Amino acid sequence: YPISILSGLVMRLVQPVFFQQVGDGSDASRFRQAYVVNMRLTLTILVVTGLATLFALALHGPIFSLLVDASYHPISGLLPGTVLAGGLFSAGQCISISLMSGKKTQSMVLPKIATATIGVILNVIGATWLGVQGVVAANVIFWASHFVWMLILSIKSYRRVG
Repeated sequence: YPISILSGLVMRLVQPVFFQQVGDGSDASRFRQAYVVNMRLTLTILVVTGLATLFALALHGPIFSLLVDASYHPISGLLPGTVLAGGLFSAGQCISISLMSGKKTQSMVLPKIATATIGVILNVIGATWLGVQGVVAANVIFWASHFVWMLILSIKSYRRVG
């Protein structure tokens, strides 16, 4: 999950600045400015994810030839899905920052619990029926659903402010 690591590092740098910008959440204009910056960062993560997924799709064979034992080469085609899942995870985490900066962080509880539950169920089903391919597919679906739910909540939060 190189995208997750990279975005995690960026978020560690940006998060304190973001919360400083938002302050206590009472100033709508400050919240809106920080929200726009956060959405741009989220969009950047999605673009990098898309490019990295395409890169992995085109070069998964050579990448595996260079980096892993030959016994793993048959599953190199799963690399793009893994990259996509990692990027969706990172984008969802990035959007969560906007929600955490608001006064109603409890809005995140249901989506976090529901998507985690769905993720576990999908992973068990995927592993049972399709093996490692099912696990990768389950993670893509899981993190995509988490990202979309966080995005919807974030947009609603933005519209409620000012």
